[in-house]
Amino acid sequence: MIAWLKNLLTPRYTLFLEEENARLREENRAMVNSLLGVAGHQPVDFTKAEAVPKSRPRNLSQHQLQAQTERESKLRMVQRYNEAKQTAPSGNS
Repeated sequence: MIAWLKNLLTPRYTLFLEEENARLREENRAMVNSLLGVAGHQPVDFTKAEAVPKSRPRNLSQHQLQAQTERESKLRMVQRYNEAKQTAPSGNS
């Protein structure tokens, strides 16, 4: 009865999108398992899929560290400039 009422009140386009979404999810699962099979791995059972643990942050290269330091330095300079500009007495008397 509840499903019938839901179908009656839900627009057809919304139902179409929900069905299309479900179909695409199934297709994506099949493609992932196909690729895993080609790579020589066992297929994944998505009904029992576990949360993937977060990987640790990777180390930045020297070039990336230098760029990050420069960016932070420029931001600090802009903040100091803006603070000095706000606290400076105005010359209009």
